[in-house]
Amino acid sequence: MKRQLPFIIITLLFVTVSFLDRLIPKGMFFDGVIYATVAKNQAEGLGSFWLPYYGHGANFWEHPPLMFGLQSVVFRLFGDLYFTEKIYCFIVGLLTVLLIRKLWNASSSPERK
Repeated sequence: MKRQLPFIIITLLFVTVSFLDRLIPKGMFFDGVIYATVAKNQAEGLGSFWLPYYGHGANFWEHPPLMFGLQSVVFRLFGDLYFTEKIYCFIVGLLTVLLIRKLWNASSSPERK
């Protein structure tokens, strides 16, 4: 583990620097605004997990509902603030890194060789 520590630190720094510029600025791309709107509507009780609601009587069928459900939980916890979407993105990024690590460890374990 001690031999791998410099590589782990360099990788973490690279990932942090790569995604920090996306987490700090105010604003989102158009698709992010749509997804946040669907999740916020769900957090406010408009639509449901299996029937996401976009607006003006329209349901949102373009993507599977899991991420909207997770994001609606973050909206319920933090409310409609500027950083709510940023916290959600950070949590999903962190979970992705942890799951990749678990997959890497499972695929490179000595039992598999």
